[in-house]
Amino acid sequence: MSSKFPAVHMVLTGACGSGQAAVAEHLSRLTGMAVADADTFHPATARRKIATGQNLCSADLTGQLHRMRDWIADRAVSGTSTIVICPPLSRASRDLLREAEGVAALTGQDATRLVFIELVTPGKAGPAPLEADEYGTSVDASGHPEDVAELVLDTVARMRSVRLVGTGSPSISDRLIAQAREAAEQ
Repeated sequence: MSSKFPAVHMVLTGACGSGQAAVAEHLSRLTGMAVADADTFHPATARRKIATGQNLCSADLTGQLHRMRDWIADRAVSGTSTIVICPPLSRASRDLLREAEGVAALTGQDATRLVFIELVTPGKAGPAPLEADEYGTSVDASGHPEDVAELVLDTVARMRSVRLVGTGSPSISDRLIAQAREAAEQ
């Protein structure tokens, strides 16, 4: 049985110390969305280099990005919502991850789009800014991770144009949580 709502795929980026892991943990707790850290997608050769203090080359990073893209695409095809935690990404890296949208489209999935959320904190160098044609936004991450997670949900819900009808409707974040949980249960 498929959900009536398309899966949500968030890529949380930010400088070291911007709280991505804590925010992703709260988002997952609220929504049931699957979470993955970019570091888990390094190929074995890259993990060996990291363990011995060597610098990674572009081929190591490309392999990591391909694995991330494929993980997102697999979940998009199955209708499972995801959160991926990443360091700051270049435009080329974001474009490669966006290829997951095309995989899902080929299988007839509805409007699968990656939403890039840049967690920004004062005094820390931020990720490469999103360009005007990219789907995503920046979110102030200087608050408590639970509050930042709520802000991320509200922001993504507004971006996805979630419509609420009637009086006493749940908040936008409550609606997005319900949609993500429904998709996760499928």
